This record gives sequence, structure tokens and C-alpha cells, in this order.
Amino acid sequence: MVSKRRNTLLFLFFACHSVIRNRRTVFHVCLGDTLGCFSPMGKAKSSSRSFGFRASREKRTYEAKKEDWLVVDDYRPISLFTAAVLFVAYLFTVNPSIVGGDNGEMVTGAIQLGTVHPPGYPLITMIGHLVWLPFKWTGRPALVLNILAIVFECIAAFFICGCVFYLTNGDKIASLFSTLLISLGETLWTQSVQFEVFTMNNMFVAIVLFLTIRFYYAYWQEDSEHLFPIALVGSFTAGLSLCNQQTILFYLAPIILAIFATLLRSRQLTPRRFLLLLAALLLGLLPYAYLVVASFFPKLGNWGDMRSLKGFLTELLRSEYGTFQLFSGDDRASKGEMFFFGIAHFVAGLWTNTLGVGALLGVAGVWLCLESADKSQRKEEKTVFDLRAVKFVLLGAFLFYVVVFHYLANLPLDTKPLFVNVQMRFWMQGFVLFALFIGVGYHLLFQKYPRFQSVKAPAMVLLLLLQLAVTLPKVLPVTAQNNYLEAYGRTQLAAVAPGGLYVVHGDSQQNAALYLKQCLGEFPAVDVLYLPYASYMWFNATQLPLYRDVVWPGTVYHPLGSVLKGEGGNAFNLSELLRANLPRRRVFINAWYTGKDEPKDFALWPLGLINEVKPVGAVPDRAWLAAAVEALGQFDMPAGFPAGSWENELYLDVVDAKRRFAEFFVSQVDSMQLHDIEKRYYLRMAEQYAVDLLHLPAEEVKGQHFLYISTPEIARILNGSS
Repeated sequence: MVSKRRNTLLFLFFACHSVIRNRRTVFHVCLGDTLGCFSPMGKAKSSSRSFGFRASREKRTYEAKKEDWLVVDDYRPISLFTAAVLFVAYLFTVNPSIVGGDNGEMVTGAIQLGTVHPPGYPLITMIGHLVWLPFKWTGRPALVLNILAIVFECIAAFFICGCVFYLTNGDKIASLFSTLLISLGETLWTQSVQFEVFTMNNMFVAIVLFLTIRFYYAYWQEDSEHLFPIALVGSFTAGLSLCNQQTILFYLAPIILAIFATLLRSRQLTPRRFLLLLAALLLGLLPYAYLVVASFFPKLGNWGDMRSLKGFLTELLRSEYGTFQLFSGDDRASKGEMFFFGIAHFVAGLWTNTLGVGALLGVAGVWLCLESADKSQRKEEKTVFDLRAVKFVLLGAFLFYVVVFHYLANLPLDTKPLFVNVQMRFWMQGFVLFALFIGVGYHLLFQKYPRFQSVKAPAMVLLLLLQLAVTLPKVLPVTAQNNYLEAYGRTQLAAVAPGGLYVVHGDSQQNAALYLKQCLGEFPAVDVLYLPYASYMWFNATQLPLYRDVVWPGTVYHPLGSVLKGEGGNAFNLSELLRANLPRRRVFINAWYTGKDEPKDFALWPLGLINEVKPVGAVPDRAWLAAAVEALGQFDMPAGFPAGSWENELYLDVVDAKRRFAEFFVSQVDSMQLHDIEKRYYLRMAEQYAVDLLHLPAEEVKGQHFLYISTPEIARILNGSS
């Protein structure tokens, strides 16, 4: 009896020892299994199993389970094909010149090697300048740099396609479909054909996501030789990406934490390697040194003074805007105020940009790929690395970005359609990652229902053709045919007398004027001054000396004027600036700074799209009337652009210029020495401008502070002069 009991205990001991030893072996084998996914280096036979989803539930050996994520084919051919298709489509619709938003500022900053608004964007500025140098002979800087933006976006598409390729075990159709579907959406398309920071940001987002997937693939495939090198490249890439759009930090934070946890778990992170990763990150941040150097050689229109540590940190942290905030206006929203409103717009944008089908596929992809492929694996082998881990990381990064960004975004989206259009550009960072889930969803859908495999490719073609048919009519008017802002800026400056001072109000107006002056060399005898910049102390140090013919009544601009004794000297307001420069030189302005600094001792005489500043009480003559009418005819903006678009803002500005002329002429007609026939002619012109205003939607009239002209009053004057 004792012997039998002893034999039983020995059997149980050796059985437990065997199980523990085998589980330890499985754990150590599994820990290394991921890096082979980052290069086309798989040698094993192809596996038809999907990463994260398997229809059969039979128990399998660990060696068989290793093939659940196995990529044999090379991702580069299909990625190159995808990028080439996009390059052709984008090149066909590239913006020929500058457009609204920050495009004009970014082009000017790159061409003259200057500094732009915070955080300075040094990387894209330097690359843009280097690309421009061999193409100076074209004389079209905006076009050259807009094509560079296309290159950035095509690189992004290359890596998006590669990401989906690895996540779907080499499904070329799913990779091609998801990348083209999101890239041919209206948002990505319109933003990809203009030189701004967003296409470079998309490129870095795609590269970071690709490196993340490659890292986890190497971990799954036990390729410890490549595990740390990929992390090192990723660290350097993270630093470079932060030299462009800082919102990428909302992706980097969760991804870096996950990578560090994996390195620690696999015992790949030593103190020496940690220092190497930190050094790579700092090396990637090195382009910010350009801002310091550029501040010693200021150019007209530059932003900031980074010659001191305080100035550098102010620029880097966007202190003048608010760190991680989009808007610094008086009507800005508080943190979280626009959260649900912004999320709703983001979801609606994702739906429309993917025909709705892509959004549904993405949600299905998330659901299916996070479902456990083999529940027995979790019950019996809990220490084994879960194949779904990388997708948890990707989903976590996506949710972290969407939630944190929309919490911090402070644009008052409920006040003006333009603000929604501005925030829409930041949606692309979320769209790029969501494209991965679209591809996974498309792949898993046809794997779960294999009898429909024959329609997989035709369905892709039909959906992409539908996307093209829906998007192209919306894209063409604001891309390939869009030369409006350059023509608008040229019309503004043409109305300024040589030697005149043009005090400009509005981002688009300023960007257009500086692009023409600094990049194309036009209107060299005109000074262009964007007065809000003068409210910063750095303007006094870097920009004020560049305006040699402007008399400055103080050192810093403030609506209250010289009653303030500010840092570095006296303040001045617009009225004091005008008195200091008139009548020594003619001064022009496109609009008063309504509600803040509207001089009471000066009047505005409409002159085309801008106004000439005159003393109150001066009476216009025939010379002004002829010049004003001629200037109004120099530029006309077609109607029909979507509300909230920059082109619609230009259209409203042109209509407002006609309104200003009509109102001013009606108010001055009795004091002007005109014949009755002249009065009738110009009054009928003013009447037509007034009628045009009546066709504007009420919300646009309210948003632009339009004042309706009383057409009965004009009719009364007309009848009285007939």
C-alpha cells in the first residue's frame, strides 16, 4: 500500500514537472516571435490563416500556432503600386498656386528659409527649401512645394499599405483597397495637394505605425536580432516627427509605453540600450536648432525670436497660442467644451470620407481581430504572447488620440463653418490609423465567408470607382482649378499706390500678399504689415527693423495705445500708427479691427478689395470713383463653394467689398460733384451690389457682419435724380 502511494506521488511529481517545463519552454519560445514581419524575410511556407482570426477551434501545437502570423511575400511591390496610383491622381489635381489656410505662410517660410508660426515646423521648412533650389527656374514655388506635399502623402500611402499587408498575412487586395479608399476621400485628397504640415505628419504617422507592427512581428517570430534595432529606428523617427506636427505625440505616448513594456518583458532593455534610445530621440529633435539659427537672419513675415532660451521655449511649446490648442481668439472654447461636438464631426467625416462602407468595415475589423482566435489558448497557455496585442496597441493609440485631441481642441465649432473646416485637417491623423482596421475588416470578412472570395477583387474595384466618382467633382474646383488666392492677393496689392503702406487683416490676405512679395518678387515698393504680430515683443526685436520706411510711434501694438507703458517701451494703437505715417505716405487697409481698435478720426474709402485711409470729412472726387470702380472689376470670385471653405471666405470678402463700395457711395453721393447721368449710373451699380447681397444665406450674412443696403433708399435717390 505504501509502495503504491509512493509510486502515485512520484508520478504526479514528474507529471507536474513536465508540464511546468513545457510551459516555460512555450513561454520563452513565444517571447521572441515578432521581428521577421518587418522585412520580407519569411522562409516558411505560406499560411492561409488570418492574423487574429481562425475559423477552426481544434487544439494545435505551438509550432502550428506560430504560423498564425506569418508573412512570406514582399509588401513593397503592392505598396509601390498603390503609391504610384495615388501620385498620378494627386498630380492631376495638384493646386497650381497657394490656397487658404497656412499654405501660403508655409511656402513663403520654406522659400525664404524663415520661421513660421509655432512650433516653427523646422523640418518641413528646411526640406521645402532644399527641394525648391533645383527648381528655381520654374518660377512657381507654390506648385513645386505642392508637388512635394504629394510625395509626402504617397510615402504615407506606401507604409499604410505595408501595415495592412502585415496585419492580414499578405492580403494584397485588402492592402490596396483600404489605402486607396481613405486616400481618395475628400479630406485627404484636398489636403494632400497643398504644401502644409499635414501631409508630412501623415507620412510620419504611417512610418511609426509600420515600425510598431514590424516590432511586434519580430517579437512574435522570435527575431531578437532585429528587435532592438527597430526600436532604435522608431525612437529616431519619433524625434523627427515631433519636429513637424506635435499632435503625433498622442500616438507616440501609448505606442512608446507599449514598446518599452515589451522590451522589458523580453529582457531586451538594458541601461545602455535605454540611453541609446534616448540619444536617438534627441538626435531626431535636432532640426529644432534651425529655429535658433534662423532667428539671427530674420525675414519679413517671420514669427518669433528664438535667440534666447525663453523665446525658443515659447515657440516650441506654442505658448502664444496655448500648448496643444488650436485657437487663441477671444471666442475660443474652453477645454472639453467642444468635445462631443468635435467627436460627432469626426465620426461624420470618417463616414463620408469612406462612403460609409469603410467605416463599417473598420468597426467590423476591430471587433473580429480582437476576438480570441482560440479560447483554449487563453485557458491553457496564459503566459503565451497573445496575437491580438499589437492590435490592442493600435486601437489604444487611435482612441487616445481621438479623445485627447478633441478634449483639448478649443475651436468654437458651433459658431462658424470655417472652424470645422480648420479642425477637419487634424482628422487625417485618425483616418490614417483607421485605414488599417478597414483593411483588416475587409480581409476577415472574406475569410470568414470564403464562398464570396470570387467577388473580393471586383468589389474593391467597384467601391474605389464609386469613391472616385463621389470625390472628384468636389475636389477639382478647389484644387487643379484653384488660382484664386494668388489672384486675390495680386488685386489687393495692385490697388496700393507705390510707396504705400498696406495694413492687412486676415490670415489669407496676409499670406497672399507676403507670398507675392517674398517669393515672386512683386510689388517691392509696397510695405505689408500684419498688425497683430506687432503685439508680441519679438516683433520689436526681429521685424520692426525690416520696415525702414514705417514710422513707429511705440514699440508694441495694443488697442489702448500709448497710455500703456509695456515691456520695452510705449505701446501704440492703430490710430497713432496712422497719424505717424499720414500724410507722409499713403496708407491702405482691408478692414478695421472691429470692436478692438477702430480709429474715430479716420475714414475708409473703398478701393477694390481694400480701402484707403483718409481723414474724416474728406470728400471723394471723380478720380477716386473711377479708380474704385476699376479696382472692383479686377477680380471676381465665383459663388458655389461649400460653406466653411477658404474659397467661400474669399467669395464673401469680394461680396463685402462691393457692399462697402455701395454703402460708401450712397452716403457720399450728395456731397460729390457729379452730373445726374453719372449719379444714375453709379447708383444702379450700387443697387445691383445690394441685390447680390440678398442672395446670401442668412448665417453667412450674420457671420460676416454684413449691413444690408436699403434698396428703396437707392431707388428714391435714383428717382430724385432722374
